[in-house]
Amino acid sequence: METIGKIGGPIGIFSKSYGLAVNKALRLPLATVVIFANLWVVSFALTTLDTTNRLGRFAWTEILDPLRKKSASLYRILSNKWIASLFVATLGIWLAWGGAWKVIWPAFGGTNQMLASIALMTVSLWVVKELNASLKQRLQVIIPAFLLWGTILAALLWYLIAAIPVYHTKNPTQSYLIGAIVVIEIILNLMLLSEYFRASRRKS
Repeated sequence: METIGKIGGPIGIFSKSYGLAVNKALRLPLATVVIFANLWVVSFALTTLDTTNRLGRFAWTEILDPLRKKSASLYRILSNKWIASLFVATLGIWLAWGGAWKVIWPAFGGTNQMLASIALMTVSLWVVKELNASLKQRLQVIIPAFLLWGTILAALLWYLIAAIPVYHTKNPTQSYLIGAIVVIEIILNLMLLSEYFRASRRKS
């Protein structure tokens, strides 16, 4: 760990490895390429944080939607783009500062891929119901959608059966939290499949 720290952590390892590879392959100055790699990582991080803040703000606004009828003035204040963005950014800083993100992160992968599964299933429904596509064209979108859905379910089940017990021996509280998140993800994944079949049977 001390060696990794001296190199500059994960970002330092990436930047210097990239610099060495490009230096060997293209004979470009090592220092210049390392600086470029660092700028590359920083730019990616900035755009990612900007996107997550926007998505978090939209999610926060949706959560507050029931408040719209009960207290319109309070809803306008809390859903203000500056206040909502500040809330999401503060929450992110708190998770990063205290190390709490390490608890949530292991269970996040399934949720991330589930979004891709939702997109593929939505597209496949559109192809089937709106385009009146041929069987071959339908299978070209349905098969990847179901493969991704099945992969996500298998990964979540494996994580629940194989990984959570390992966490439990080290940190029981953390294992219960991650386990609960994974169970919720599995339920949502099954609900996604159920909704897909309900929508496919529904008349256009």
